[in-house]
Amino acid sequence: MKNIFNLKSYLTFLSRNKAYTAINVFGFSISLMFVIIIGLYVENEFSIDRMHTKIDRICSVGLDEQGEKVDGLHHLAIRSIVKQFPQIEMACGVSAGQIVIKTYKGDNVQSMALLTDSTFYRMFDFPLAEGDRRHVLDTPNSAVLSREFARKVFGDADPMGKSFELYKDVRLTVTGIYDTMEGSSIIPADMVIRYDQMKYFNWSSSDDATGFNNYTGCSIFLLTKPGTTLVGQEPQMDKLLRSIGFPAFTFPGWEKVHTFILPFSERYFSDIMIGGQHLKLGDIKFVHILLGVCIVVLLFSVFNYINLTVAQSGYRAREMATRRLLGSQRGDIAAKLMMESFTLCLASFVIGALLAMAALPYAASVLDRKLSFDAFFSPLNLSLTVALLVVVSVISGAAPAVVLSRLHPLDVIRGTYRFKGRMVMTRVFMTVQYVITILLVAASITMTKQVQHLLAMPLGYETRGLMNIWLSKVDSLHAANFIREVRRLPCVQTAALAMGSPMDRGNNNTIEYKGKTISFQVFYGDSCLMKVLGLKVDRDNGVNYNDGVYYNRAAMAELGLPLTARANPLYQLYNGTMGKQICGIVKDFHVGDAFTTQGPVLVKMIDNVYNPWNVLIRVKGDEKEAYRQINAIYNNIYKMDIPDTYPVFYEEFVKSMYEDIIRLKDIVTMFAAVAITISILGLLAMSTYFIQQRRREIAIRKVFGSTNRQIYIRLMRAFMTYVAVAFVIAVPLIYYLMNEWLASYSYRISVSWWIYLAAGLFCFIISFLAVFAQTVRASNANPVKYIKDE
Repeated sequence: MKNIFNLKSYLTFLSRNKAYTAINVFGFSISLMFVIIIGLYVENEFSIDRMHTKIDRICSVGLDEQGEKVDGLHHLAIRSIVKQFPQIEMACGVSAGQIVIKTYKGDNVQSMALLTDSTFYRMFDFPLAEGDRRHVLDTPNSAVLSREFARKVFGDADPMGKSFELYKDVRLTVTGIYDTMEGSSIIPADMVIRYDQMKYFNWSSSDDATGFNNYTGCSIFLLTKPGTTLVGQEPQMDKLLRSIGFPAFTFPGWEKVHTFILPFSERYFSDIMIGGQHLKLGDIKFVHILLGVCIVVLLFSVFNYINLTVAQSGYRAREMATRRLLGSQRGDIAAKLMMESFTLCLASFVIGALLAMAALPYAASVLDRKLSFDAFFSPLNLSLTVALLVVVSVISGAAPAVVLSRLHPLDVIRGTYRFKGRMVMTRVFMTVQYVITILLVAASITMTKQVQHLLAMPLGYETRGLMNIWLSKVDSLHAANFIREVRRLPCVQTAALAMGSPMDRGNNNTIEYKGKTISFQVFYGDSCLMKVLGLKVDRDNGVNYNDGVYYNRAAMAELGLPLTARANPLYQLYNGTMGKQICGIVKDFHVGDAFTTQGPVLVKMIDNVYNPWNVLIRVKGDEKEAYRQINAIYNNIYKMDIPDTYPVFYEEFVKSMYEDIIRLKDIVTMFAAVAITISILGLLAMSTYFIQQRRREIAIRKVFGSTNRQIYIRLMRAFMTYVAVAFVIAVPLIYYLMNEWLASYSYRISVSWWIYLAAGLFCFIISFLAVFAQTVRASNANPVKYIKDE
């Protein structure tokens, strides 16, 4: 039994077979590096919101609009909900907005504010560095600031008790300081303030607004009393909202709209739609994909280890035969080989952990998450690591243990052992590796083509040279000064004041018209709006833009109007603000991203836009130089640089909308590269073993007249057969998995035949190159040498 832990002979074997050692350690180290990084990512994802001790009693309310679940209600609904349901202990609304704050230096700084109720810090367990969490938001003018933002506003002075200007003559007092808001689906913000201030961010979402405009603009969180729940109370919630005139339950044709009540513990990985900036959601499919690919890479390394160890079994056969002759049992040999496997895994793990530590910052940027290696050293993670090493060691050592523990000492003495292996298991492993490699290559190609397809998607408007700048102050005077100066720049073709843009979907406006509900995306701007976007007109009625509106074909169909109609039927409904006439029919242009289907669009232009939100600018020439000049004007007028909350150039904005799919594509491509590398190493191992097993056959064939070319073709055909079998198995898998993935895109490519062929051909080429040298060497070898060795 002592011999099981005696690794001297194994270390000697490793030192004499440096290529074998390097390949095994490399494969295991790289795969374990991925396991560690993805393990930290997955743990981070599943720990979101677990910091809140009352998580099991918190739920949120939203609207289920015929299968599409939209988060939130209007903040005004909270009072009625709390009054109707006695099991509610407290309620809290949460929303967010951007606002400019003046610092102690007199500079302006863009900030993200979380708007909420006095119950926020009593319901959620965000840590406070200073302040009483039970009373920190008691007064309407209370403000809790992040330490970093407080330093920007007040410098090195103690911010507690100090006040700052939120909007014109409105001042807030600092009642608390926090260091971090990480670890929750509620996003980190620069400050947490009372919802009473919402009127300075978005009047329609505030409690001062008349009615329930922006009726899903606020997330509603409800804390139930211990032992009670609101789950299952949706019918009662529907009845309540209908009774208070909530819009979704009063519009014609919306009879199928219902509320949903979602436990907070399920929220992060839910499929709800978030309209605001205050929440983030996880992607459980992405997590599953990462876990799946990580397991595949780990299995590749295990297969590689098995192939290499079996390939080297002939070199260790004499050692194991000697141990058998000296009294060792089969079980002892199997246990020794598994201990050796554990030793190699442990060494690889140490290297993999160091690689993971070095690669963690890059991985965090790719995965868009804050990852810390400290989490790896928790007792649970260390226990799971040991368990993983044991499992991988057992699996990795099992096959070689079976092969070497079954050999008969006399076979080794007679030199007949190496001719008995049929390599069935090795061939199966190699075929599986080929299948997965072909699948990953096909997935990488498909995702790359889909990303290119999305980025090249005809949007119906021109993105090249288009800038979208959000104004830090929503007021007409500053905006007029800014656009006047911008239009004077030689690098600017044209510019327009606007309220939203196509990529951010403009402003949604839902109306009741002739007994039906119509939801418009409204784009409002000055006379240059359509020119700067490059919008085309299908039909021009010759009406001055001040006197009317443009509709798209979908809007005309919803209104039940012929394309020749000229009178605007919504003139009275909009109190005359949209003009009496229809100026024309604008050609369809894409609103939002590729997941958004075309709907009714209304474009309204007017000479003077009151309090515009943004400026659309089309530049020419060097975009960086144009940005520098425009930013200088912005800084002069608004006393700050252009906010970097969103990408300024539209082409970058479009890319940012698809950053999740781009990230997934990059990760799959990276894993495919690793899988290909490990497959090549495994193939080298198998070809070594295969040729060793058949070297006497090769020698005899050459003695009986076979040419080098015939031997070469015979050997290569055997390896290429595995690729062919794997290709046949991989094709239906590629067809099913890639079409399932593409189905979520309304604008998508098809999985063309050449993608299958390219993946298979690529795998064929790398396999050919991996074994070419060895097969040529074997076919050119002197047969006398091998026959004499036998």
